[in-house]
Amino acid sequence: MTKQNVLDKDTKAIIAQADEFTKSLQQGTPLIIKLPSQHKNYSELLLKIKERINTLTAARLKITRPLDESKKYIMDLFRPRLEALQNGENLIKRSLISYEEGLERECQKQQAKLREEARKKEEKEKEKLNNKANKEEAKGNTEVAETLRQQAEETRIPAPIIEAGPRVKGIHKSQNWKFKVVDLARVPRQYLIIDTVTLNNIAKITKGTRPIPGIEFYPETIMSVQASRE
Repeated sequence: MTKQNVLDKDTKAIIAQADEFTKSLQQGTPLIIKLPSQHKNYSELLLKIKERINTLTAARLKITRPLDESKKYIMDLFRPRLEALQNGENLIKRSLISYEEGLERECQKQQAKLREEARKKEEKEKEKLNNKANKEEAKGNTEVAETLRQQAEETRIPAPIIEAGPRVKGIHKSQNWKFKVVDLARVPRQYLIIDTVTLNNIAKITKGTRPIPGIEFYPETIMSVQASRE
């Protein structure tokens, strides 16, 4: 549908008459009424202007009211279905995040255990090399002893990396840092009344690395879903 097709013959005539009428008005010219005849003339002109406004408004509504009704019907048609799907999406997101955060906590415990085991193995290996270096040094083999000590210094035993869980193609997570007040008495005065905009900006920019007494920054996990294109 083109712009011209929405206008019928009568509507076009109304618009043309309005254009001609507005040309006759002295737009922006201050009016100073001094005589009764001027008062009468401008009063009649005012009534004509109001009549034109009402005529144009009626012509506009004749076109737009069916469009508004169609839009309302379409919005009402899609709204409950979209809301139901969005509610389902949010419910599954919350459940997935809760499950994955549990996996992450368990993974961190296991990772800490593996790091400690790796640290002990590293210390044991370093001690072994240093003992050998001491024995070689006692024999007078200073160069061999120095090499062994260098090996001990450079010895690194990294801990295995544990993956928290499988990743699903099309689903991605990010963290939205926020804050909550944990001790109002310790919050600096410049943040009272609590400036939520500033604190949320600090949370996002610093990701919780900037300590503020009485405030705890925490990440809120956000999950985005990208459906595959067939």
